[in-house]
Amino acid sequence: MTVPNPFRLAIAAIVAGYARLAGYQVLAEEEIVEHRQAICDPCPFRDGEQCGVCSCFIEAKTRINTEQCPKRFWSRVWVRKSTV
Repeated sequence: MTVPNPFRLAIAAIVAGYARLAGYQVLAEEEIVEHRQAICDPCPFRDGEQCGVCSCFIEAKTRINTEQCPKRFWSRVWVRKSTV
């Protein structure tokens, strides 16, 4: 297990914070999470529970809309919060 890069974690927190303040949904819908995890499961860069490229924990990273795969296998999702 490798230690996640603190700089990478800080950038992820800033982007998620911006998204929340701008009215975007930060947490991904379950179908998006399942789709992302289905891509990560067989990935050759996977290192146990972490991504071997960015060292992020896959379970957490796939649940945040503003995150993306460092190899671009899946991308960010910008979804406005519903106002209903």
